[in-house]
Amino acid sequence: MELSCENIKSIILHALPGSLTDAQKELALTGQDIQGCVRAEGVLGRFLFDKAKLEEKRADVVSMLKELPKPFRKDEGGGWSFLNACITQDGEQWGEHRNIDELICLGIALGVVEFQLPREAWKALPGGMPYFSVNVG
Repeated sequence: MELSCENIKSIILHALPGSLTDAQKELALTGQDIQGCVRAEGVLGRFLFDKAKLEEKRADVVSMLKELPKPFRKDEGGGWSFLNACITQDGEQWGEHRNIDELICLGIALGVVEFQLPREAWKALPGGMPYFSVNVG
């Protein structure tokens, strides 16, 4: 699947949980686990995804993550700055910071993206932005 803002938004909308009960909403607000859901906290936002629905889109998310420059790959470059993730490995700009964050959150929820340092250490990095790696083989 092509790395694009539209494709990311489509996957996010597909993977959002259906209607939540009031009790589940309370759990979500307090950061507690909700059965059948997975959380992802990015740089700019937080998401709650339906695990099964997100898993249906795993191949598409992995395909888009593979379009990021090779330094992001855990097995090749080890990780790179969030600030460099707005371009593809072919040097084309594909999105803005909020779009990068959405892609990262999808990857975190699937267990294939991770930040290199804890959030508290980000302020010491260039632009105060984290480094992350993609582990998609």
